[in-house]
Amino acid sequence: MKKYLSKESLKEYKEIYKKKGLKALLKKLGWKVFALIFVFYLVRDIILYVIGPKIFLDLLDSLGLSSDLTYPFFGYLIFVLIIFWIYKVNKDLRLKILRIGAFLGASCVILGAFGAHLLDDTLNHLDKKEIYNTAVNYHFFHTFLIIALGLLYKESNIKNIKRSFTYCLIGILMFSGSLYLFSLTDLKWLAAITPIGGVCFIISWLFLFFSFNKN
Repeated sequence: MKKYLSKESLKEYKEIYKKKGLKALLKKLGWKVFALIFVFYLVRDIILYVIGPKIFLDLLDSLGLSSDLTYPFFGYLIFVLIIFWIYKVNKDLRLKILRIGAFLGASCVILGAFGAHLLDDTLNHLDKKEIYNTAVNYHFFHTFLIIALGLLYKESNIKNIKRSFTYCLIGILMFSGSLYLFSLTDLKWLAAITPIGGVCFIISWLFLFFSFNKN
């Protein structure tokens, strides 16, 4: 089993999957070995990303740090790491933009549903509910901007499209991200980050404006 999980073997599997697809990989490994590798990574990821963080958060709770503070920040960290992972896995920038846009769209729907149904106790104050909804709305609108940038990538000035995408993504993370965290934790200093995200949104739209040309 060790030879199947070596760095060289994993690199080979990745290349086969990229070039020939899942069927070729199954043919190379056989379904039993493929199942063993799948179970190994499933167990490993559950330990790393579910059990491990739960133990860490419980430890923080035992030290007097409320889960009302640690859980929102941990969720935000996971959100950022998923975006980073999508960016690293995809080599083509247009694909990076489109897939990050798709993830942002899905996450926006999930967060909106959470705010409407599962976070009533936390967002029990009208102001908090409005702040959370503002975060969802700006997250949602600028997700469409990112998808549009991906679709326009080869039709406009590529450098300005890249810049527009970068500032839009930073804007979502800083503007909507700070409002999500502020509404859930009531930490006043987070409100100071929100305007920076708003400025990033404006810059993103301006770069989109300058990306268009006659052609």
